[in-house]
Amino acid sequence: MRVPPSIPRVYMGNMKEYPFFLEQSCSHIFSHTAEFIPSALKFCLLAQGRADLYYRFRPTYEWDTAAGQAIILGAGGVVETLDGKALQYGKENWANPHFRVRPKDFFNDL
Repeated sequence: MRVPPSIPRVYMGNMKEYPFFLEQSCSHIFSHTAEFIPSALKFCLLAQGRADLYYRFRPTYEWDTAAGQAIILGAGGVVETLDGKALQYGKENWANPHFRVRPKDFFNDL
């Protein structure tokens, strides 16, 4: 995974969420280009160090994130809920809460 701080920082998200996230939080921190990338590949791009942060606010299920989370953890990253808890599996309805994917020390350098 990319070691922060990196210039430019690259944020990935769903195209429907993207403008809202940037306007509401950290547009001053991130370089942004709009690309259509399947969610599974976003995990890989983060693990490769080609991006810094991925927020997911739209519905996902455990089968959508399990392999990607394994790749991120193997690369030294974190997949967590928005309150900082590890994304958990074995939930009764299999639905994931909103989550983010990032390098371990990403927020320490902002």
